[in-house]
Amino acid sequence: MQPTAISGEPTLRKLSPMSRRPISTRTFNASSMTTSRGALPHELHRSMRSGRSLTGPLLSRLGSAAQSGQAMYIVSMLAKISCAGLTQSFPQQGQSINLWTAGKYFSFSRKTHCGRPKRSERFVNRNDIRTAKVVLDMAQRGIREYDAKRMLAKYLPDYLKDFSYRGEIALVSPDTDLDRLAAESSWLKDKKLVVKPDQLFGKRGKLGLVLLDATWDEAQAYLKENMGSEVVVGGVAGKLTHFLVEPFVPHREEFYVAISSDYDGDNIYFSSEGGICVEEKWDKVVQVRVDVLEGIDRIDLHSNLPSSLGDRLIIVESFIQALYRFYVDLGFAYLEINPFTFDDGSIVPLDLVAKLDDAEVYWQSKKWNGLVFPEPFGRTMSKEELFIKEMDSKTGASLKLTILNPKGKVWTMVAGGGASVIYADTICDLGHAGELANYGEYSGDPNTEETYLYCKTILDLMTREKDPEGKVLMIGGAIANFTDVAKTFKGIVMALKEYQDILRDAGVKIYVRRGGPNYEVGLKLMRELGEMLGVPIEVYGPETHMTRIVPLALGGGE
Repeated sequence: MQPTAISGEPTLRKLSPMSRRPISTRTFNASSMTTSRGALPHELHRSMRSGRSLTGPLLSRLGSAAQSGQAMYIVSMLAKISCAGLTQSFPQQGQSINLWTAGKYFSFSRKTHCGRPKRSERFVNRNDIRTAKVVLDMAQRGIREYDAKRMLAKYLPDYLKDFSYRGEIALVSPDTDLDRLAAESSWLKDKKLVVKPDQLFGKRGKLGLVLLDATWDEAQAYLKENMGSEVVVGGVAGKLTHFLVEPFVPHREEFYVAISSDYDGDNIYFSSEGGICVEEKWDKVVQVRVDVLEGIDRIDLHSNLPSSLGDRLIIVESFIQALYRFYVDLGFAYLEINPFTFDDGSIVPLDLVAKLDDAEVYWQSKKWNGLVFPEPFGRTMSKEELFIKEMDSKTGASLKLTILNPKGKVWTMVAGGGASVIYADTICDLGHAGELANYGEYSGDPNTEETYLYCKTILDLMTREKDPEGKVLMIGGAIANFTDVAKTFKGIVMALKEYQDILRDAGVKIYVRRGGPNYEVGLKLMRELGEMLGVPIEVYGPETHMTRIVPLALGGGE
């Protein structure tokens, strides 16, 4: 497939304001180019740094089309990338190299004789652009204040040696033994306490859900009274099931700091008048822009902070700089501390909201170890979702399922977390977001039985109600590294055979695209199955672009 270089103004796409993913593309003319697809060498993308010079031999590891002699390139955009859905585009004449990834990209520009990079040229393959940009909000995952504060206590001292917050904090759920908790955390009985819900919703103080300056006995009584009670937050009703308990810090001053990301950089917000009324005093909030090409070291943060901080200005400046590095290095997509205060000269975070970019899960496997992403407040998991979640907890594979629209006509069964996001994004970009029924993945080499049960669950859900136009099931994925495609497809075949009459009656059409170990055997099983069941099944291998089956299934053709 020959990509096309396009001229014109940026193409804007609606995006969550907190996402790091690009929403605009500017392209320029180029004579010709070729493409290759594959994974970046591990040692290369682990060592990417803005401004680093790369030689031709190093770039040649990206694929034959990247070989460009001894020309020098510089990295002009800093990002960590996932290999999922990677599209690499290279101009034959070596003017620039662009690596489009799942929502993030590096741009390489050739150095001129004077040492300055040429203006970067970005080339867009019209058929691949939807795959390359992943803009679904589901990639941003909220975490509990409890987990965010533990991460802050553990890792921020690596960036700010004077940060002395110890992270004395406890999480209480319906299963928590309060006597045992107090025995393990002696500070609960020694200090006055704060108790508040920790379930991904804000305005807890305004809602009267925060207990302040309490003894342990008072905290226990509050927990017993409110655990399991139903409240309405922003029009959403839900039960209180998790509470955070931490030491009460008497204070008079409240400061606000937040960091968010958008398509080409990050924003730092600060106010010396933080607290529950910060939104009403937004004119007091200072915003500092951190361009993705610059980083925090090249920002004059000092002059942007209010002089009213006095002697604390340097302390706050150092704290924000360290917090920003912590934010970037640990894969955050949003971080807000409102408020923080000073206690004996040390900064103490009192209230915190955080979201992580779950596309960073590979990079952060050690630092995020054991981290749980809770469901949004008020969302109750269905019986089928709970079943898959229980299966996931008992296997070394990864099995995930979220029902978006049980009456939807477009269903997916995608191998791999990155691929699942790309498929969902492609479906949405083609105008079928309202028809997308589910989101999930099966990966990590699940065995035949696990795949059978996973597929059976999806088939049961999608055939409960008929659609006059019929329904579509896409069984897709990238090229597997170690998952045995034939083994997993055996489980899928078992489930499809069991539901063959129901599938025919519901007018289901199935589209398959897969590659990887033993994929030939797996695809052969699927082709033979279609003939036997009388159910339309179109089967494609790795020679077909990963998301090619999406427009085919949705009637979009080319």
